[in-house]
Amino acid sequence: KKAREYIQNRQKESPGDIGILEVAGLVEVNAGDFQKAKVLYDSAYSKNPDKKEFSPEYAYILWKSNKRKEATLIFSKASHEAEEIINQGNEEFNSPYILAQVNSVLGNKESAYKWFQQAINNGWRQYEMTLNDPLFENIRDEDRFKEMMNNLKRMVATMRNKIDEF
Repeated sequence: KKAREYIQNRQKESPGDIGILEVAGLVEVNAGDFQKAKVLYDSAYSKNPDKKEFSPEYAYILWKSNKRKEATLIFSKASHEAEEIINQGNEEFNSPYILAQVNSVLGNKESAYKWFQQAINNGWRQYEMTLNDPLFENIRDEDRFKEMMNNLKRMVATMRNKIDEF
């Protein structure tokens, strides 16, 4: 509820801002309002339609709306793009995270875990975002996922303690 209120205020301040519309769409995905999320993502992507073709969150909206063929195509494109970035030697965390999301939704749990661990190894630390990420609903309640999240929380706590020491 707080996230909705916050992003709605940002939308009033900057109507039509692509980034704000995407975040608003993500808030609605997290709230389970896929219709509203789709409207917001469609509005964001109206200015950049190619971006929609690579968005796992948009694909998830379609997936949950039983538009599996469209969703699978976008998941495939998003995965291919992420794999290309990784194969070029880029060690950023976003591409493995996207692969973890896609594989989780598609039920490829081992691959989801592998890529999520790679995202962590590459510096992913946003455990609160991951805990609430609906694309991980297929693995969220599994012990392995919970253990990974607990390890990630400990890593973040350790980093915060080191910062506090300065």
